[in-house]
Amino acid sequence: MVDLPSFPPAFTPIVLRLSSSKEFQWLASCSFSIITCKLVYKITGFISHFCFKGYRKLSNEKKVEWNNRGFSTFHALIAALASLYLLFVSDLFHEDSSDELIVNRTSIISNTILGVKKIFPLGFYSLLTVPAMLALMNVAWFWKIIKGLIKTVSKARHSE
Repeated sequence: MVDLPSFPPAFTPIVLRLSSSKEFQWLASCSFSIITCKLVYKITGFISHFCFKGYRKLSNEKKVEWNNRGFSTFHALIAALASLYLLFVSDLFHEDSSDELIVNRTSIISNTILGVKKIFPLGFYSLLTVPAMLALMNVAWFWKIIKGLIKTVSKARHSE
């Protein structure tokens, strides 16, 4: 069995204190996210240049948009994989793993990768209100179209 290198005894308390603190997790998460964002953005441009002929013909503005979409896709995959891991593989959400309520449970992965400290307590209520608000916004946005549709339907009914 290979021994893993360890920190010198003088640094061990500092490393343990830093690694367990939420400030260090936040700093590590932000630093890693910035570096990963830049790397994935550059890698998307590099791969696209060789894999897609149309990429070379795009203007710089369109290339920036394309690379942003590449990073957005990468971010969605990482967030989905982390969520699936927390939900199905880890014991964070098992009933017997903790006496805490499920909405109050956190882990280093949920704090670092997903940035979730606690589940939003009004999440259920937002599921009820957001669709209704979106429906009202759509009615306001498409009011002229709806008005024309009502007028057309009423004319069609009266002409019969």
